[in-house]
Amino acid sequence: LDGDPTLPATLGFSKAEDLFTLACSSASLRKVVDSADVAWTLRLEEDFGGSLERARQRFSWASSATPRAIFSALLVLRNAVRSVEVVLGDLGCARDHDVDAVVCSAVPTVQPYGPTARAVFANAGAEELRDYIKSKSAEIGSAGSGRLQPGEVFWTPGFGMDVPKGIVHANGPDMRTPDGDR
Repeated sequence: LDGDPTLPATLGFSKAEDLFTLACSSASLRKVVDSADVAWTLRLEEDFGGSLERARQRFSWASSATPRAIFSALLVLRNAVRSVEVVLGDLGCARDHDVDAVVCSAVPTVQPYGPTARAVFANAGAEELRDYIKSKSAEIGSAGSGRLQPGEVFWTPGFGMDVPKGIVHANGPDMRTPDGDR
């Protein structure tokens, strides 16, 4: 099948599961399937309801990634989100809710602006959290810009919040973000 010009064209009619199965069956097929950009672009549109261009706009890491790499990353993200349980409650009592981590809305500089961030900082230990963020500023945001872009996150230890997997500071979209009003 290697070198068969009809194979890449027919891959566009395949489901993602079939594409992954073919890619795992032989090295030559893997090469053909991995480079079948049209098929992966179609899968991206049909399975995730978006376009390749929208994915590249939304995710800085995707600007030069192949359609297959973008599809695979979104699939991993979708599966991870399915295993998340959301617990509503007082952030001051996070340890009483037996949670692994706390997700906190964040501004690009990961500072305590807004009521949720202020509560998280207060419960974790504001000074300790600020010092940690300052010491890791070169790791914040894409390419170590020190600022989170919409959709990016930054992890810190939980400190006084006593949550085993820490705090995830997430910068969400705003009206300037492509599709930020959705």
